Amino acid sequence: MLTKLHLKNFKGFRDTEIPELRKVNLILGGQNVGKTSLLEAILFLRAELTESGSTLDLLPSKFRANEGEDARRFWALLLGTQDQPTTLLVMARISNMDIAMGGIHHRKTALYIEKYWNAFSENATGKISKAFTFNLKEFGSVDLFTGFNPGNLSVSQSFNLQSNLRLSEPYTASIFSTGAVSQVKLYGQLVVKKKKTRVLNLLQQIEPRISSIDAIAPDGEHRIYIDLNGGEVLPIGQLGHGFTRLFELYSGLAVTDSKLALIDEIENGIHYSALPTVFQGIRELAESNGVQSIITTHSLEAIKAACEVFKDKPEDFQLIRLERTNDDNIRAVAINDENLKTVMASGWEIR
Repeated sequence: MLTKLHLKNFKGFRDTEIPELRKVNLILGGQNVGKTSLLEAILFLRAELTESGSTLDLLPSKFRANEGEDARRFWALLLGTQDQPTTLLVMARISNMDIAMGGIHHRKTALYIEKYWNAFSENATGKISKAFTFNLKEFGSVDLFTGFNPGNLSVSQSFNLQSNLRLSEPYTASIFSTGAVSQVKLYGQLVVKKKKTRVLNLLQQIEPRISSIDAIAPDGEHRIYIDLNGGEVLPIGQLGHGFTRLFELYSGLAVTDSKLALIDEIENGIHYSALPTVFQGIRELAESNGVQSIITTHSLEAIKAACEVFKDKPEDFQLIRLERTNDDNIRAVAINDENLKTVMASGWEIR
């Protein structure tokens, strides 16, 4: 589990620390203060740097619309230009381990990436390095070299340590639909993992007329179809963006093997009355599967729903408000325990 974060020069985070993370963390803050960027920083930290390549290529499109030159613009904003390069660092404590992703700088067309860790239980340090081409006119990533520097560890120790650090890819949920093909694959996972009934029950709490969910291709194209209690059988897209997002969110959380969920704007497209059900499902996963959640929101209804769901287990939940400071940095303020009770009882504006 992530227990702390420290960001340096990651977009608007000049030097920002979050000293404590809990099982469920709700990220608040004004427009363009860095809520989504915080999720991206965690993905950046968790990116795999192995001989087979890197998951960094997917970072620009995980939470944002990505068309044309958008990937190039994302990396240019993050890393600076050839004339004004940026060195950034994302560090975290993961259980009893400190891991850092950074030492990153941009020289001509090369993007150098280093991932460091310190495993206190092993009393050892190590480093993986990779380089990718990076061209501001034409974005692409080509592996140039892979170097592994285990320090004073033996080869067997170093690779055992490396394999222990290959943490599973976080489950991510953006405001955009995953698309019909991904939805059908997700349905297949529900069936294989025997989670279909659980998701159906959750959706019925929002739309009681639903009697079944199926993946069929009556016109030759596989889609998720919803049976509205013996009435019409409709493709899921016809029930609206909110319902589609609920299906993807419930299903993704139900089948994920990851121990970390990153959810952007959880309220987007979802009626406020469904939010307690959503947070109840998140709590169940936190307790039963050990899934830690970091969630952004603009919604007071979402805040109230989460506080109500976790009121009998406050040690698992907190709000983290991001605020811009006068020195052009972003500060993270944790609101938890007695402070959380005081803030919610007072009715103060905390979004």
